[in-house]
Amino acid sequence: MIAANDRPLIFRPAYPDEIGRALFVESQQTWPHPGTFFFLAVEDGEPARIVGVIRCMRRAAGKDHPAWIDFRLIAGPGGEIAGHEAEFLNAFLSFASPGFHGILRHLTPVAADSPLDVALGAAGFSPRYREYRLEIPYQIAADRGVEVHALMARIPSPLRAAQIIPLRDCQVEQAIPLLTASQLMSENEIRSIWESGERARLDREASACLVHAGETLGVILCADAGPDLRVMAIAGREDIPGARRRVIPLLTHHMFHATAGCGYQRVIFRANAETAVQTRNLAHRAGGSTLLELRRWVKEIH
Repeated sequence: MIAANDRPLIFRPAYPDEIGRALFVESQQTWPHPGTFFFLAVEDGEPARIVGVIRCMRRAAGKDHPAWIDFRLIAGPGGEIAGHEAEFLNAFLSFASPGFHGILRHLTPVAADSPLDVALGAAGFSPRYREYRLEIPYQIAADRGVEVHALMARIPSPLRAAQIIPLRDCQVEQAIPLLTASQLMSENEIRSIWESGERARLDREASACLVHAGETLGVILCADAGPDLRVMAIAGREDIPGARRRVIPLLTHHMFHATAGCGYQRVIFRANAETAVQTRNLAHRAGGSTLLELRRWVKEIH
């Protein structure tokens, strides 16, 4: 037991009647697995308060895969566990991993050098995936997009016949392979937002697929975030010569055309640090900057 805000913090599994409150602290974030349990950071006293949650799912080893424990740590909005992330994480690992042989994976990417990032590294996890959050002034990016689009239109290519299809006219199966390969989104995440009627979750006019001869070459998913236009994912084919070089200019040109006049101030991109070097370079040349580097941590227990 440790002290936080002069009240003891207790780390323990959730009781059945605490699931609703744990979900509230977690802010109902999308969870990709059907099975789940919660491990809690509870501020002791009257009343006891849940101030942090770890949501977790176990998967037993099968013929073609090892055993898994997928989890994510969410601190409550009051900041009561600030400075105690390592203790919370280690208490969870002591509870969840005895006798376990397989892979532990923190599902949510964590900001580099944040307290949780440091705690995961100290607990023996290794980063298996990195992504950037890139910020670009909207009008600068839109103007740059017009220039690049015009340049691409002058370069001969069989792919010039590719068509932009707004997402409202696409099927989710067209987007899943490319987006999951980029590691930016899981299949469950894609399906959960695909049919959303809320522009804050998915702008179906600005989002689109690039299609040529019946094959999907690329996809972009966008959402409204108040003053910002959020690009949740952009991905293109790697196995067709010249496809990836055209995907980003064509899809972003469509996005800017569809959102012209919406009053956006910035564009926020997510980009896989390993595979989206082009996206990051374009962002920086367009006057943008890297807001965050995030990492997804994994640990193997033999």
